[in-house]
Amino acid sequence: MLKLFTINLTSAALLALLSVPAQAQGRDDFQQPIKIDADREHIDIQAGTVIFDGHVIIRQGTLLIHAESVKVKRDDQENDAETFMASGSPATYEQQLEDGSSITAQANQIDYDKQQQTLTMIGNAQVSQRGSLIKGDRITYDLTKQELLAELDEKSGNRVTTIFEPRKQNDENKQQQNNGNNR
Repeated sequence: MLKLFTINLTSAALLALLSVPAQAQGRDDFQQPIKIDADREHIDIQAGTVIFDGHVIIRQGTLLIHAESVKVKRDDQENDAETFMASGSPATYEQQLEDGSSITAQANQIDYDKQQQTLTMIGNAQVSQRGSLIKGDRITYDLTKQELLAELDEKSGNRVTTIFEPRKQNDENKQQQNNGNNR
């Protein structure tokens, strides 16, 4: 019974954690097996938590998460995972997108609230995609609204920084522009 509970809680928790960015990224990854490597795993049945500690590496297809610790907490009412907390110096996430590009994120702590459908990166947070970068003390992504909010921590005095990489035109578009300019 304990083993079945452990497998169900761990599977539900990790599937929910890893499927957060699935709406915009490598959907095929979420059909792949999940492999978790850690130095330790602790299951507290009464508290409804699973904690993976020590050099945690989670792989599923092209998705890769590195953290010092990952804690999964389930809701007592629904017997389903509700909150996920990955921490590290920093905790990192990367995944290849369906268009072949990749997205990376990192923060001291990455939290996912399943009920609120939010992903919150706290402490030295940054998200990078296609050469563009967003940095802040706290970055919150609302999956339902598809809104991103980057904020500073007033104590740190750091400002939010966004760097947009100009889109690169393919050679054909460049050649057409050059031909038009030479007339």
